[in-house]
Amino acid sequence: WRKEIRANNAVERRTRSNCAPPGMPGIMAIGQYPFEFLFTPGRVTINQEAWMQTRKIWTDGRPHIEDPDPSYMGDAVGHWEGDTLVAETIGVLDTLPLQNGMGHSDKMKITERYRLSPNDPNLLINEVTIEDPEALEEPFTRTIRYRRDRYGVLLEFQCSENDRNPVDADGHTQFD
Repeated sequence: WRKEIRANNAVERRTRSNCAPPGMPGIMAIGQYPFEFLFTPGRVTINQEAWMQTRKIWTDGRPHIEDPDPSYMGDAVGHWEGDTLVAETIGVLDTLPLQNGMGHSDKMKITERYRLSPNDPNLLINEVTIEDPEALEEPFTRTIRYRRDRYGVLLEFQCSENDRNPVDADGHTQFD
C-alpha cells in the first residue's frame, strides 16, 4: 500500500467515491466532527455531523439479522450491563478499509463498551474491540473518548461539492 501511494504522488487509489463515509468502525473515531447520542427505549441512535450519518444500536432484545446485507454501519445490537452499553456490530461492508491500506473480511465483529467516565460525567468512553479471524492475528482494542457539549449543534455536511476524482462506469475511482 505504501509503495503504491509513493508511486502515485501520495494519492491513494480508491474503489469508491472520495466522499464515501469510512463506515464502521472508523466513523466512530473521527474526532473533528461532533456526534449526538440519543438514548431512547429500545434503541440508541448516534448521529454524526460528518457525512450526516445515522447509526442505530438496537437494545430491545432482538438478535442480529440472520444474513444482513452488508452496509456502512452494519447490523448493531446491544444490551446494558449496569451503566455500560455493550454493542456488537456485524455485517459491515468488507470493501471498507479497517484503516489505510488494511482491509477486513465479512467475518469482522466489532464490540463496543460505552460508559461515562467515573471521574468526569461529561466524558463518554467507548472501548472498541475488533475481531476478524481472516484479517487480524488477534483482536484489536482501542479506546475512544467523546466530550459532552450540551449546546452543540450538528451542522449540515456536504462532501460531494468537493468530490473531484471521477469514477468510471465500473465504479472505480480515476485520477486526474
